[in-house]
Amino acid sequence: MSQELNFNIFNILIISGIIQGLIFGFVVLFLKKYKSTPNKYLAQVVIYLSLSNLYYWLIDTNLSDNYPYYEHLYIPWSLLVLPMYYFYVVTYLKYKLKRKETFYLKLPFVVSLLIHLSLLIHLLFLIDYFQVPTRIRHSFYYVEEYFSILFTIYLIYKIFKIVKKYEFENSKFSITLVPVNTKWLKQLLYFGLLICIFWSIIIFYSQYNINSLFKYNGKYFLWISMSILIYWLGYLGIYHSGIFAQRQNIRSYNVQNIDSSKKPNLKYSRFEEIDLAIKNNKLYLNPNLSLDILANDFNLSTGYLSQMINEFTKTNFSNYINKLRIGKTKEMLSNNEYTNYTIIAIALEAGFNSKSAFYNTFKKEMGKSPSEFRNENLS
Repeated sequence: MSQELNFNIFNILIISGIIQGLIFGFVVLFLKKYKSTPNKYLAQVVIYLSLSNLYYWLIDTNLSDNYPYYEHLYIPWSLLVLPMYYFYVVTYLKYKLKRKETFYLKLPFVVSLLIHLSLLIHLLFLIDYFQVPTRIRHSFYYVEEYFSILFTIYLIYKIFKIVKKYEFENSKFSITLVPVNTKWLKQLLYFGLLICIFWSIIIFYSQYNINSLFKYNGKYFLWISMSILIYWLGYLGIYHSGIFAQRQNIRSYNVQNIDSSKKPNLKYSRFEEIDLAIKNNKLYLNPNLSLDILANDFNLSTGYLSQMINEFTKTNFSNYINKLRIGKTKEMLSNNEYTNYTIIAIALEAGFNSKSAFYNTFKKEMGKSPSEFRNENLS
């Protein structure tokens, strides 16, 4: 006879995340609008996370009690989550996946699945012929859990190394290349690492039956964290892919309009020459542009360049560059060619390195928000 169903606020939140994750995953996987190699792997990460949560959710709510072998119908989805995220990051950063590497990273899932299928076949058909001690089965489950954690940490380390490699290779600004935003990728890795630490604590407490209250509340915390991860990963993945695509289009348009043919008149001062070079070559589009970089480009000391900027513009270097960036955003926000691009994509392509920095500077300079400015000038 099945137990009474267990529904509470926690598992209601968890199933909401699972349903949302599965819908999101299949939409991204099959909708042409989102079709790309990175998105294919992103969708699979979200689907496998959701399926892993679903398996445990059905046990927790007692809905699985009507199926005597349900707990043995286990598919180790967790062993596919990080490999798919690894494939996503590699392709998102425009690196090439190695066939041998994809095989080895999927191998733990295949081996674990075969072992679970063997145990299920034994329970269904071979239990009359020979017995597998319960202690051995339980030991295997714990070994598998600990291996999953170590495997996950190993892949987090590998992904972090790839992200750092990409950042190093793209540390220098190029007017023709839009760098991929890696900050959110690293934030997800840190969050995933915290989940791994908590996951290992839960398993330890379960193995030795320590503090059942912590174990009970801990599993909900872990599953809800996974639900947050599903939402966060899906939203940020699609959001940043869209921003990146828009920035590439804007950048190609800006590059076409660079005019290096303009030369300063001989009577121009040294600063006017520098000012013209910055504007013509759109050096202000570099979000990491600093006084040191600019001084080095023009073979000047930082102190002398700073003094020139203060003298001729009546402001400091930061304000001078930000005014040029604001001028670029105003130009794009009031141009019908850019109506299909988001304000944040335009801001990033004008040289600002964050949404908050752009909005604060624009409001201070113009006395209104970017969206208000766009509405007024496009209408």
